[in-house]
Amino acid sequence: MCWTPFFNPSSIMEKFCLLTLDYKCISLQEEVRDLRHKLKDAELTAEQERHLRSKMSDDSSSIVRENATLHQQTVETTKQLERVNIVLEVIYIKIYSQSVNRFVYNLIHLAL
Repeated sequence: MCWTPFFNPSSIMEKFCLLTLDYKCISLQEEVRDLRHKLKDAELTAEQERHLRSKMSDDSSSIVRENATLHQQTVETTKQLERVNIVLEVIYIKIYSQSVNRFVYNLIHLAL
């Protein structure tokens, strides 16, 4: 009679190799899943950054236009203020001149 061992060493080795391969396969699948998740997050982040850069560019353009408008308004207001100052100066000169004329007139009449 031929003796057969209770367990077959080659069978245990095959099972060990299969279990090891299964573990590695599962590990690689998890790694792939994690990498896909990271890639998706990176793509979303890149899209958000593109959107923010675009918004910043639009906002910057709006600010530049508003700044140009405000500068033009400032120039126009400054010109108006200069004209008002000239008019006020003329008015003050007329009032001063009238006051001087009255003073001189009263002085002449008092002297007589």
